[in-house]
Amino acid sequence: MLLSRNLALLVTKERAIAFDRIANRFIESRLPIHDEFVVAKADKYLAVVITSGRALGLALGTKTFIDVRLRTGETFESLKSNAGVATTRTSERLLKFQAADSSWHELSF
Repeated sequence: MLLSRNLALLVTKERAIAFDRIANRFIESRLPIHDEFVVAKADKYLAVVITSGRALGLALGTKTFIDVRLRTGETFESLKSNAGVATTRTSERLLKFQAADSSWHELSF
């Protein structure tokens, strides 16, 4: 379980569940059956969950997790979060989740 000023995040084998203090609501997303949990972070503006097959992002004030699939053979390397932007580095690209527009942005290298 992760706690921040505005978000609480709980990840189980089957779900990612967040509580948005500002909206006073729970938001949940089912995790794919064969995905394994890797890492999660929550800050003042967002929560991010990384599994072996996808990255899920939730922005404060939104109603759903937004996900992006990892490619076949793509592996997680790191996750950093600061001021409403979470950056995930994988073996193939950088994925940025921005709370301001509640979306993932991809940078290949």
